[in-house]
Amino acid sequence: MGVVGGDAVTRSGLTRFPVWSSFALVPVVVVLAASGSWLAVFYAASLAVTLAYHLSRERRWRRLDHALAWSVIASNTWLALHTRSIGWTALGLLLVVVALWFYRRARRGRYDLRHGLWHLASGAACLAFALGAR
Repeated sequence: MGVVGGDAVTRSGLTRFPVWSSFALVPVVVVLAASGSWLAVFYAASLAVTLAYHLSRERRWRRLDHALAWSVIASNTWLALHTRSIGWTALGLLLVVVALWFYRRARRGRYDLRHGLWHLASGAACLAFALGAR
């Protein structure tokens, strides 16, 4: 057992889909960092806090997680407005719609599955916006 933010992290906590699906932001961090974009910092910070938030079983880090989610949304908007590829941006927008569908459905049941799918779709959307802007 390890300790993160004062909470014991069990094997079951580490295997929860919302925890490991948070790593969906890694590709966008890599793409943006490799291109020298300062926006990589927002996605990396969001990844770190989202992991802490879900590892604490959503008892801590909520406000910061939500604030960083808004910074990711703002960053995605900036990337979309500075796109060099309408195709990547269109794909990003489609993935945002898919992600929001999973996010809303998670409140109605099967939270871990649907929230994890929200992370995956959101991460893919972020990556599409980053690829469109590079």
